[in-house]
Amino acid sequence: MVSDRIAKVNSLIQHELAASLTTELEAKDYLITVIGVDTSPDLRHCNVWITVMPEKFNGTALEQLRKASHGINEKLRGRLKMKFVPKLVFKIDTQEAEARDVEALLDRLGRDEEK
Repeated sequence: MVSDRIAKVNSLIQHELAASLTTELEAKDYLITVIGVDTSPDLRHCNVWITVMPEKFNGTALEQLRKASHGINEKLRGRLKMKFVPKLVFKIDTQEAEARDVEALLDRLGRDEEK
C-alpha cells in the first residue's frame, strides 16, 4: 500500500512533469501523456508511465525523454521543495493497448455467439 506521503509526492511529480514536458520536448508529430508516477519509498527513484499518440512514435518519444531527463530533473529540482528529487525512469504504459485488444476480442466473441 502506498503511504500518504508517497501518494502526495507522486501527484506533485505527475503534475509538474505534465507541465514541463510541453516546454522541454519538441514533439511535433506526437502527443505524450503522463499516465502515472510510482516513486520508491526512499524517494530516490521514480517510474513515470506515459502513453504516446500515435503509438508508432513510442520509441522516438522514449529516446527524447531519456535525452532530456537530466534537464527535466533539474527543472523539477527547482520547482519541488524536496531534499531529494527522484531519478526519473520513463516507461511506456501498455495497459491501454492491452485493454483495446481485450475489447476487440470480446466484441469478436459476442458476434460469434450471435450467429
